[in-house]
Amino acid sequence: MVRRRTGARALKVWKTVMRAALGWVDTASAAGKRVRAAASKTAIKAQAAGTKGAVHHAQSSRSESNGVEHPERKSKGAPDALAPGSVVARRFRSAHGARTYRLYVPNTPSVAGTRPPLIVMLHGCAQDAERFATITRMMDRGEADGCWVLFPEQSARANRTRCWNWFEPEHQRRGEGEPAILAGMVRSIVRRHHLDARRVYVAGLSAGGAMAVILARTYPDLFAGVGVCAGMPYAAARTPTTALMAMRGGHRLAIDAEEAAGVAAGCVRTIVFQGDCDRTVVPRNADTIVAAALSAFGPTTTEDDVGSSGGRAFRRVRHRTDEGIVAVERWTIHGAGHGWIGGAPAAYSDPLGPDAARALLQFFLSSPEHATALPGAGSSERPGCI
Repeated sequence: MVRRRTGARALKVWKTVMRAALGWVDTASAAGKRVRAAASKTAIKAQAAGTKGAVHHAQSSRSESNGVEHPERKSKGAPDALAPGSVVARRFRSAHGARTYRLYVPNTPSVAGTRPPLIVMLHGCAQDAERFATITRMMDRGEADGCWVLFPEQSARANRTRCWNWFEPEHQRRGEGEPAILAGMVRSIVRRHHLDARRVYVAGLSAGGAMAVILARTYPDLFAGVGVCAGMPYAAARTPTTALMAMRGGHRLAIDAEEAAGVAAGCVRTIVFQGDCDRTVVPRNADTIVAAALSAFGPTTTEDDVGSSGGRAFRRVRHRTDEGIVAVERWTIHGAGHGWIGGAPAAYSDPLGPDAARALLQFFLSSPEHATALPGAGSSERPGCI
């Protein structure tokens, strides 16, 4: 009995150490970026001071197993109206777990006869929702198009370094773990605030990018597009140890895990950003993400162009369907390391290069879902595979 307890304790300690090591891969590079990190804090304070609207922190004690938001307590039947230009901080709880989030409500009203789209943004390790919102500037970028923007937040209790647990099998399946929590959160917000269920998109950085890929694979009926910045392929690892190997390009394990998972690739339009000098998540991971996304579509034609923006050269490859829709888009940014491309100056953000947030929105809102959402544009059903 004593030996069994000792072995259990040892296993628990090992798992804790490996999780910490996985988060350390991202956080170690911050030591050489202390100056930029200090600038980031200043920028965050400045932006927070100038943010339009108010931030409302509210929760209720009510909990339902099917998943509910926890807003301020209202009288029965009262509408859940949010002030335009506000950022609302809330908590979502379901049978699978609970997470807090920040939700941005744009000032720009929707086009008459339409419902607003929703952009879901998943932060990376050692980040939180507020910092990721500042780095990406997605609230500002989505304002003109009337986009609501959701920033879910990983808890330190679920992962000490606030990484989404993309590398564990229980968080790689539909109806389980963090994918189920996030999908439930999205559905609740779409329903409660009358958003357009056909125009829900998800994007993320690093561990957030890996979780975005998982959501697109496990909930292709919920997400119309996925954006990945320095992320990982679906089921790229099964343990913290294999996660570290896969991040460095050890894809024999990734391919085996993906085949074993038995989850078919969904038809979800995909855009990928990858720095060719990223030593944390090597570019080979982006290749695998693109290949998996293309496998879900029929024949495509390829457009390859180069350019420069913000002091960095880039290569952009687009794969179009016979209908002219860009199904998959890949950006390779020369000289960029591990971080959000074209973001505000901060740790885990490269202020040089093309504006990833702007490119994401252009890609998402050029979708068939966006076209059919316009008044008189035809079917209200979300298209399937193109």
